Amino acid sequence: MNQNSPEIRKKRMGNVTFNDDKLRVNYTNGTESVLFEDIASISYRLRSVAHPLYMIGGSLIGMTLLILSMFQGPSGLLFYSGLIVILVGFIIAFSAKLYWEDVDIETTGGKIIYYSVDKGNGANQMEKIENAKRERLGK
Repeated sequence: MNQNSPEIRKKRMGNVTFNDDKLRVNYTNGTESVLFEDIASISYRLRSVAHPLYMIGGSLIGMTLLILSMFQGPSGLLFYSGLIVILVGFIIAFSAKLYWEDVDIETTGGKIIYYSVDKGNGANQMEKIENAKRERLGK
């Protein structure tokens, strides 16, 4: 599987700047750039991930109850409570997902440069890049 495959990507917050005939994507830990004439396509995609706070919280509380159930008598109330807390934590985590959008810039050589923006800003970023490309290349 390709390193830039959408299935294994991580959230990479960034922004674009335009300098002369180059588009630069600035991240907190570096910069990538591409010439406007080398841009083959631009797209954006809605991305999401289960809310980690609920997964971790539900798991920790549930595991604590499961461990405490080992010291309880045979009723198993803490054991079943622990399982329920873990299950509810995962259900809430997947229903309260965190959303963002990835803007993909594909070059004529097949390289994909991407950066993440807040949900709802992908189309605006794509349009901003398209307008700058048209302006710089005169199309």
